[in-house]
Amino acid sequence: MGGTQRSAKFVKYLPEFGWRPFVVTVKDVAYYARDLSLLDDVASAKVVRAGSLDPSRLLHLLAGRSRPATVGGQGRKPAGWLTKVLNWGFVPDPKVLWLPFAYWGAVRVLKSQNISCVLTTSPPHSIHLVGALLRKFQKVRWVADFRDGWTDGNFQPEPTALHRWLNRTLEARVLEEADAVVAVSAGLTKKLTVHCGGCHNKFHTITNGFDSADFSSSVNKTSKTVVDIVYCGALSNMAPLNAFLQGLKLFLESHPAMQRCLRVRLVGAVLDSTIEGIIASLSLQDVVELTGYCDHRKAIEYLRMADLLLYPVADEAKGEFVPGKTFEYLAAGKRILAIGPRVEGVKILEEFVPDLVQVAHDPALVARSLEKCLSVKAVSPRPSVAQFERRSLTGKLVQVLNG
Repeated sequence: MGGTQRSAKFVKYLPEFGWRPFVVTVKDVAYYARDLSLLDDVASAKVVRAGSLDPSRLLHLLAGRSRPATVGGQGRKPAGWLTKVLNWGFVPDPKVLWLPFAYWGAVRVLKSQNISCVLTTSPPHSIHLVGALLRKFQKVRWVADFRDGWTDGNFQPEPTALHRWLNRTLEARVLEEADAVVAVSAGLTKKLTVHCGGCHNKFHTITNGFDSADFSSSVNKTSKTVVDIVYCGALSNMAPLNAFLQGLKLFLESHPAMQRCLRVRLVGAVLDSTIEGIIASLSLQDVVELTGYCDHRKAIEYLRMADLLLYPVADEAKGEFVPGKTFEYLAAGKRILAIGPRVEGVKILEEFVPDLVQVAHDPALVARSLEKCLSVKAVSPRPSVAQFERRSLTGKLVQVLNG
């Protein structure tokens, strides 16, 4: 999924800055999405895989070790009731059952190599407990990287007051003991700094980004008469599309001729079980295409062939929320329709996309915004987004590591 790319791209570009990366990760698990093409980014690194007792690893073992070595999203996300049970039973998350395996896997690397620093990246936030143990018992420097908030984060479940207290306690310990803390947004960096009690000098912001190598090949639209609207990302409650689909219906009712030349592609794993029913109930099957999960290269192709990109954000998202797709949307150079609150990701888009349109989750507003977006063919000139290139961002990480 999208969170993988941050780590993989760091691994890809660290050698250019004189750092040799080693990766410790989990052995195969049961998961609903699989993209082996992302392994290309870590091809030059030594990868150590450790076992685990977490439910996804055990399910893989129970179901049999054989798994097709293909890209796909044929698996299913765990049922909602099971997810709730697991969130109740484990703090900070079920992946804490990987902790002893990850620790000893990392120790083996530390003992055999001249390791200067350990970087742990979350979620899952339990991985930072491994970093804390390695720092304490192996006397190694440690950077904690946060791709999302831990306590009071975006879509991080905390079922009870006890869970919240335990998470806050663990988070505070991690923030205090890490030699450096990196976060993906300025808002998250500020929040973590406050949670740590204000020790500002060791906190750093390194955003997610895009890899220009992923955009280097030529891409041609299959039809110049078709207007393509594309959403790229998991279809879930983090990016609700109900208002967009209802607004699309209103737009087509007032512009029936567009029915023949408009195509909406929703690219990504379908984690929202209601989306197909909504499309059917609005009679949009001939316009809206669910591509399903596809490899990253194919997803980039869809972005580059789009005329308009969708950027939905859930109303409950925290202000510091910056979806990973933000920067590949910028690299694609397309017009963007943002639907939802003005979170930090939207503010970044506003800075670099002059013709960005942002509206609330209101079908009538969406319909009017579609009319506005589709009536203008030319894309406005925009400033350079080179600061979000993965090589440049890895350079910022190297400054932290060198320190």
